[in-house]
Order: sequence, then C-alpha cells, then structure tokens
Amino acid sequence: MDAKHITPYTFIRLAQLHPAPIFPALRLLRFSDSESRNIRKVKHIAAGCFLLVSPAIKTLIIDRFGPDPTEHNSFFEAFFVSLTQGSTNIHDLTVDGRISHWKILASSCNLRNLCFYKKFGQNWTTYLSVDIKSLRSFNNLTSIKINVDIEDRYNSEDIQNLLQYVPELNSSECLNCLPHLNHMTLIGDVALFVLVLQHIPSNNLKSILILSRERFDMILTPLWALFFEQLSHCQYLEHILILGTKATLRTPTASDFACIISQKHLQSLLKLKHLWSLQISGYIIADLHEAFIVQLALLWNQLSDLYLPDSQLVPTVGSTAQSLGALSHIALHHPNLKVLKLSVNATDLAITIPSNYHSRSRLRELFLSTRDDVRDLAAPQRLLLARYIYRVFPSLKVVSGVEKEFWEEINAMVQAFKAVRQEALSETLMDHHNSITTTST
Repeated sequence: MDAKHITPYTFIRLAQLHPAPIFPALRLLRFSDSESRNIRKVKHIAAGCFLLVSPAIKTLIIDRFGPDPTEHNSFFEAFFVSLTQGSTNIHDLTVDGRISHWKILASSCNLRNLCFYKKFGQNWTTYLSVDIKSLRSFNNLTSIKINVDIEDRYNSEDIQNLLQYVPELNSSECLNCLPHLNHMTLIGDVALFVLVLQHIPSNNLKSILILSRERFDMILTPLWALFFEQLSHCQYLEHILILGTKATLRTPTASDFACIISQKHLQSLLKLKHLWSLQISGYIIADLHEAFIVQLALLWNQLSDLYLPDSQLVPTVGSTAQSLGALSHIALHHPNLKVLKLSVNATDLAITIPSNYHSRSRLRELFLSTRDDVRDLAAPQRLLLARYIYRVFPSLKVVSGVEKEFWEEINAMVQAFKAVRQEALSETLMDHHNSITTTST
C-alpha cells in the first residue's frame, strides 16, 4: 500500500476494526500538524497512535509543530517509550528538536540517517553546542542533516566570543565517534557550520551540503575563514556544495557578497586530495583569478564538477576581464571536467585559437553567466561564439545560460558543428576501410 494521508476519524474506525498493529507492514510513519494546530485534535487521536507501533517501521518523520511544540511533549514522551518497546528498527529519523525526549527514541534505535531541526534564542552558542555534541552518541549514523534558526541577531561581540571559544575546544575530543558518517547537510548561518565541524568528527566525511541563510554582515568573514580551514582537514572530502539562500529583507548588492568568501578561503581547500565536485552558488567569490582555476588542475586531478556561476574571473595578464579565452585554458588543464558553470564575458569575441589547438576536454555540460546582454550579438557573432565553444569543448551535450532562448540557439549550433565533425570522421574511416579492402584484393 502506498503512503496515504489518514484523517483522524478514518484512523479511529480502523483502530476499532483491526487489532494492533493496524498496519503490520508499515515502514514509514509521519506526524504533522499541517492540517490543524489544535492541541485537542492531537489528543483526540493520540491514544490510537500506539496501535501503529510495528517492528516494520524504518522511517519516522515528526514535522515542525508550530511555534511552540512543547504542548505535545507528554504525548510524544509516551509514544517514544512505546515505540522503543515495539519497534527498534528505525533507521531514518526526522525530528523537531524542540520536542523533548526524542533522544530516548534515537538512543535505542540503529539510526543511519538523522534530520534535526531546532530554533534558538538567547545563549544560542551554549545550547546549540550541547545539542550538536549530543548527536555523537548515535554511533551508526551515515548521514546528518541539521537545520537551525537563530532568532537573536548576533553582534561582533558574539563573533569574537565564538572565535575564541572554538580553538579552546579539545580538537581530539571524541575522534572515534561516528566512524560511519560520510554525508552532512547544514542549513543555517556560518556559526552553525563552525560549531558542527568543531564538535562532530569529520574524519570520514565525503560530502557536505551547505545552505546558508547569510545575513551579509562583514563581521562574519572571520567565521567563514575558520569554516574553510576546518573543511580543509576533512581529508576524504569528495563533494562540497555551498548555496547562499540570500535570506534578507532588502535586495542584496554586489558589495554584500564580495569578500564574504574569497579566493583565499578556497586556497585552504587545496589540501584536499580526493575532491571531484566543488559548487558555490549565491556568493561572489572575491579575487578569483583565472590562474587559480588552472592551478586547481594540478592538485585536484579528479575534479569533475566545477560550479562558480556568480564569480567574475580576474584574467591573466594580457587578456580582457572575464575573457572567453579562460575557457580554452580550463579545457587544456581540466580535461576530466564533466560539468562547468562559470561567469565569463560571452560578448568578448576578440579571441584566437591556434590552428594546431586540439582539445582533449570531456566536458558534457556548460553553463555560462554574463553581465553583458548576449542578445545583442548579431548572427555572425553568434556563429563565431558557437564555433569557439565547440573547438574548446568538442564533447559537449548541452550548452546553457541565464538567457535561455539565446543559449538554446548557441547549443543548436554547437551540436551542428559536432554532427558535421562526426560525419566527416565517419566518411574518413569509410574511405580508409575501402582503401585497405582495394589494396588487399
């Protein structure tokens, strides 16, 4: 039976007709107050929920219960106790951390994946640290998702206290905890990211996803520097994704983004030897040099995905800002790239490719963003742009960009160049085969 939404009245009727457990093969159980936040309705069906306890349950989801979930604490406390007695096979748990006693359940289960949400007010540093450290007791976790809202807007004094607090922590603390943890998703502010990487062992971490609700305060820059330094010690990291959600009441400007993350921060990641995917979107990386992108190839020879669509490249000496020529250099030094998203000046067509240039690039997907209006390019210029892209990335399957219709046209031209080339190669091979056949006869 597929997942169904059961109304309280249907549920009560089922409970009357069927002995416990009502659904002996039930694998997923979800609590939500999306239909009503009326505590009386929750109490109305609370007793019947105990009839759902089944050894087959693998996934338990407890959604956010309004602004004050404590009114449900007595029910969940009793339900968790019942669940631990009747179903200890739960592997996946999503929970509103404001509901007390959830750790009673988690500690008795063989959890693999944990999604944890909580909102903090005053003294958030202390309470958040306590909650993060408590997660270390779930020793079989392979994946953690932590979503935190900090209601108090912290000031420069909070930042300085945090910068002093983190280095004082015992870095060797609980190094053997969470030996199977390989994926982490963090949603919140950079203070959360720093505290998590300080308290949660990341020896075997392979993937980290950051969704930042950045406030665009420059006072946060030292925390970002500390966070990137922490990342550099996650020696087995393969995939880094950082997305800025731009959660702010006003429209952000370029100056908001600049210097929050810079090339200097990225340089600390050069210690990583297994990275194959780096994606940073929503932030303009300050002082990002074309030469640095080329340097990555020397240290990250497994790099397959590179997403930096919002960051202007500082050109090499002798080339214009954000020149398309950067693409040929990237293709030359990163032949194993499969996906590339970058900001370039696609209207700067004053570029030349040597006649003996031969690209070994295996790039499949290319996304280009530009501040210039590419729609102003005339038909001959568009053809020149498509020809250049094809020469640089001959294996491309998709070319796209912000101006969807324009890039669809460029993509069609690139694919046409590719088809002509493949047809010419086929004819050459056929002629060669016929020549061999004639000679042999």
